[in-house]
Amino acid sequence: MSDTTKKIAIMGVSGLIFIVLDVALVEYFKLRDHFWINVVMMFGLAQLCTAFVTKALCRR
Repeated sequence: MSDTTKKIAIMGVSGLIFIVLDVALVEYFKLRDHFWINVVMMFGLAQLCTAFVTKALCRR
């Protein structure tokens, strides 16, 4: 896979995983009314999703 293709795959796949996990966590923990907790959770979740997808693609 070329470098550009890897970057596109990382952003696309991690974005899809992030959206699903974010909606599930916000609905489960009822975080709609807690802005800063939601912001911190989304930032951490985005970092984790990107790290996991990057690691998985580098192993291939």
